[in-house]
Order: sequence, then structure tokens, then C-alpha cells
Amino acid sequence: MSVVNRRNIEDQTLTFSPSGWTYNYTFVLWDYETGSMWLPVNCDCGPPFTKLEVSHQPAETENRQFRCISGEHADRMLAEFPLTVTTWSDWVNDHPQSWLMDPYNNK
Repeated sequence: MSVVNRRNIEDQTLTFSPSGWTYNYTFVLWDYETGSMWLPVNCDCGPPFTKLEVSHQPAETENRQFRCISGEHADRMLAEFPLTVTTWSDWVNDHPQSWLMDPYNNK
């Protein structure tokens, strides 16, 4: 699963790091600014986090937000940025105006 989330709540920008904890093989993140703990909403975590399940849509259309499970931002959500997972060849075929910066080729 690939996901990109906003990291702002109101005027505060959060910096995330792995907490060192996992829950049912899912990394729990924490933010440096408040020490709050964050878990993906679509995590198949079971009790006690079953209440975090907010979608019964198929996985490919699920909203992959992060929810704060403890700390200053408890029950707040971080919204997902739109994301396309693809190969470069498929991307450039669909978006021929695209180009790639190559740090190893100074042409």
C-alpha cells in the first residue's frame, strides 16, 4: 500500500516518525511536535481499533487517512493526497509531456 497524507492540522505542521510500535503488523506513527500516535484508518486492526474502520469500500478505492489514536490530536484525521501508483512507462504513455530529472545525467 502506498499513501501520501497531509501533515498539517490547522496551522501546525507535524513531523512523523515510526513509534517503534506495531499493531497487527501495521506501523504506528508518532509526531515529534506533540507525541501523538497515529494509525491508518483502513488498518485491519481489530479490537480495540475496530471503531477506526470508517469504510467498507473495496481496498483499491478506500480512503487511506491517518487517525490520531492518542495524544493532543486524539480522533483527528490527516487527509490523503491523491496518488497514482504506476510504472514510468505507463505514466509517460498517459502523460507524454512529462519528463524525469536524472541526477546522474547532466544533459
